[in-house]
Amino acid sequence: MESPKLKIGDIIMLIYMEDPNPVDTMSLGVVRTGAISVFGDDQYDVNWEDGRKLAIISGVDRWETEKSLIDKGNEKLLRVMRRKLENFNK
Repeated sequence: MESPKLKIGDIIMLIYMEDPNPVDTMSLGVVRTGAISVFGDDQYDVNWEDGRKLAIISGVDRWETEKSLIDKGNEKLLRVMRRKLENFNK
């Protein structure tokens, strides 16, 4: 399943990151840059809730936005994201 396209300021929830030292699954992050093409995949720089600044790449990493979870009808992950957003926005 493809991760949604992003724009600067979007809040995402990480589902999977292919990295030797990945951000924790279900972490929230804020997109800092628009898409940059890297070998045909979109790369976005993200500020993560743990303070890290690590990019995500569309061809290898997976993420969701609140809207994408609503569109997919994934109520379980949507509840998790909304609960985390309450603390994230404080």
